Amino acid sequence: MNNSKNNYLPFLLLFIQPIFMASNLIVARGGVEYVPPISLAFWRWTAVFLILLPFTYSSLKKNFKFVKQEYKRIFFIGSMGCGVCGAFPFLAGQTTTLQTWELYIPHHQYL
Repeated sequence: MNNSKNNYLPFLLLFIQPIFMASNLIVARGGVEYVPPISLAFWRWTAVFLILLPFTYSSLKKNFKFVKQEYKRIFFIGSMGCGVCGAFPFLAGQTTTLQTWELYIPHHQYL
């Protein structure tokens, strides 16, 4: 079995993750003038859900009983992730300088 085709995937993911973080800064600074920060976070996570749904649908369908049993916990964890990783940084983007925000964003998951 030849795994040489898949050896680039981890490096590709390491490369595109900072691009997504930078796009988060750009969208938050430019978008909060037109869309409230909470709405911006909600619609960005909704878009991510719709983009990932075709790739995860078969797994969700296969594990439907588990998802149905644990939907309250899944909803809580998802809403906390959307709120903490989405809404609060967007709220901070309204009032703080970009330099301070750039220092905060990479480390906010550790605070």
